[in-house]
Amino acid sequence: MAEAHTDDQKFGIWLAELYYTTANETGLAPAEIKINEAEARKWFVDGFTPYQCFRETWEMENDG
Repeated sequence: MAEAHTDDQKFGIWLAELYYTTANETGLAPAEIKINEAEARKWFVDGFTPYQCFRETWEMENDG
């Protein structure tokens, strides 16, 4: 029987997807990407996908 993932494990997977999405959408290397993990966790807890988190925060941080 497969083990259930803990919330921390699920968040780790979600966060890895956020890094991948950000790298894919911006062309930046993962090492160049800075993500505030405490804020990202709030998006995760609220049920947003990594792409939704990227889309909303990238537009707010890089508007203009």
